[in-house]
Amino acid sequence: MFLHINRNLFRKEDIPVLDESLEDADASVVHNVELKTPVSILLTSIFLGQFGADRFMLGDKRHGILKLSLIVLYYISLSGIIATASNSSLSIFSSLVMVFSMTGILLFWAYDIITSYRRTKIRNFTTLSKAIGQTAPKRPTERSKKSVPSYDTGTYNDNYNTSAEGSYQR
Repeated sequence: MFLHINRNLFRKEDIPVLDESLEDADASVVHNVELKTPVSILLTSIFLGQFGADRFMLGDKRHGILKLSLIVLYYISLSGIIATASNSSLSIFSSLVMVFSMTGILLFWAYDIITSYRRTKIRNFTTLSKAIGQTAPKRPTERSKKSVPSYDTGTYNDNYNTSAEGSYQR
């Protein structure tokens, strides 16, 4: 019932994994988990994302502080340009810092707008999995590493003997 009501908070490929896990889970634990709405995080990312508000809401404090630091650096360099209008070397340095910080802000902001919806659903899956006791949630999107045959020429092969002419004999 919980997954039927909150289906839009998770990715499609995570629903079967959660369905299996929720069979034995305590209902009070499941209903007390704080899940984020992907649409609200997307809107926050659009309107307040340049300040890192979306990252803080998802619990990613490190990247939130980085985004906030970039915006502070931008305004400091902007005030440096205004204050040092007569000194050209400081003004050029402040202009470069302002351009680089604004470029970083815009790229980071655009990336967060594009990925915020998916990151919210992944965060919800991880949060719910931890709450119900799954220590390492298995996500079907992670591809298992297929064994790739190695062609190591430095080892001895028991099945074949090579002669000097290069032909293989069993």
